[in-house]
Amino acid sequence: MGRIVTGADDPVVLYVSDSNIQVIAYSEGVIESLGRSLILLLGIAWIALLGS
Repeated sequence: MGRIVTGADDPVVLYVSDSNIQVIAYSEGVIESLGRSLILLLGIAWIALLGS
C-alpha cells in the first residue's frame, strides 16, 4: 500500500489500530514489523509524563 500511495521504492508505514501500533518497513523485498515494543514504550512514556 505504501508503495502505491507514495511511489517510494522502500516505504515505511505507521499502522495504528486500537492498542496496536506498528512501524512496518519494506526494504530490498523484505517486510519488517518494527512495532511490537512501541506500545510498551508508549505506556512507559505515559507513566513518566503523567505519573500514573
